[in-house]
Amino acid sequence: MEIGAGTVVKNSVVRGPAVIGRDCVVENCFIGPFTAVGDSCRLYNVSLEHSVILEGCEIKDVQRIEEPTGEERPGLPRRGQPPGAAHVFG
Repeated sequence: MEIGAGTVVKNSVVRGPAVIGRDCVVENCFIGPFTAVGDSCRLYNVSLEHSVILEGCEIKDVQRIEEPTGEERPGLPRRGQPPGAAHVFG
């Protein structure tokens, strides 16, 4: 497991192998294995695994994400996502 400089992980579980980039905020999250989170991401109340989230993404209040790829700077909707929803940006 690798967590970049300036990253704050609060009230969260990170289960590796996982990489979280620099200057991120991870709060009330589960970051599962085989996940990479790019620099300057903001994750709040999210459960994800087997995922690649690219630089600058903000994701809030999503129950479960598996195998998406996040393009720079998009955000996922806060509500209305079914459990196990997968989103692909790119």
